[in-house]
Amino acid sequence: VFLGNTGARDIEGNELPRLVYVSREKRPGYQHHKKAGAENALVRVSAVLTNAPYILNLDCDHYVNNSKAVREAMCILMDPQVGRDVCYVQFPQRFDGIDKSDRYANRNVVFFD
Repeated sequence: VFLGNTGARDIEGNELPRLVYVSREKRPGYQHHKKAGAENALVRVSAVLTNAPYILNLDCDHYVNNSKAVREAMCILMDPQVGRDVCYVQFPQRFDGIDKSDRYANRNVVFFD
């Protein structure tokens, strides 16, 4: 999804953002490099379509429980003191029904709660 400017304005004259959904083809027999490949494709297409200053990447098989997550990430990126030093914001991934060995390191949630 790309967030860029459309030139469209609301009733008060504020410019409205544009969202563009991007999906990439995964052809059988070709390496698609999983998430890194998706990120690379997103950045390349962004430069061609919108030159958007911000990119939001969501996995189709994950969900966000915090309705304010995008706003929180944008607050970090746009912070006047640290925003210029930050280029990537990622939220922790949580797993349900973890076995005793905690193979997905779900214990790391203690750092984010």
